[in-house]
Amino acid sequence: MNEPLISVLIAAYNAEKYLSEALDSVYAQDYCPIEVVLVDDGSTDGTAAVARRYTTQGLQYHHQSNQGVAATRNACLSFATGEFIAFIDADDIWLPGKLSSQMAAIEQRPEADVISGKIKQFISPELDAAEFQNVKYVKEETQSHMISACLFRRAVFDQVGPFDVHKPSGVDMDWVRRAKQQDITFSALDQLVYQRRLHHTNLGRNRSAENYQLRFRILKEAIDDQRKPKP
Repeated sequence: MNEPLISVLIAAYNAEKYLSEALDSVYAQDYCPIEVVLVDDGSTDGTAAVARRYTTQGLQYHHQSNQGVAATRNACLSFATGEFIAFIDADDIWLPGKLSSQMAAIEQRPEADVISGKIKQFISPELDAAEFQNVKYVKEETQSHMISACLFRRAVFDQVGPFDVHKPSGVDMDWVRRAKQQDITFSALDQLVYQRRLHHTNLGRNRSAENYQLRFRILKEAIDDQRKPKP
């Protein structure tokens, strides 16, 4: 019996330093078939050169002018042909067996629209740990609905809609909020599936006052949604 196709989608911007590790973790997956689509969001470093080395393995590479992560993920979705969707950020790593475990779970749970998994954050090894001594982050494995830790039925995006291009950050949180508002069913896999890299760029973004304010607004919207009476 032919297995369903999973579209693996990567939004990349100036990801030269880490992209190979991300792609290697994708192509090391034991699930087949997959198609891998990478949209380069106007990178000015060597992202394109790294990506093109993987075209011999079937990587579909697309370039666009810089538009931000939400628009780039939406572009990835426009190229996807699979029945299932999985995202990975270009600086992060999937654990072996991520896709096969999540596909097995979603087949066993036909009511589920999305299968999430556990994530673990790590400090990128090229950085001095002393730089992070005052940075607070969760070191343990945690359950997460981060987009890159999930496997989605493709139809979910048709129902919920695309990522919001008007939000400069908090894109994952906003999409998940809207999905839950529409009663999309999330189911959690008790397995580590995703490693999130901490480095200068994303730490700076995560610590910004603007980002905190935006995330608080998204959380407030989620709480307000829960308080609304059901129609």
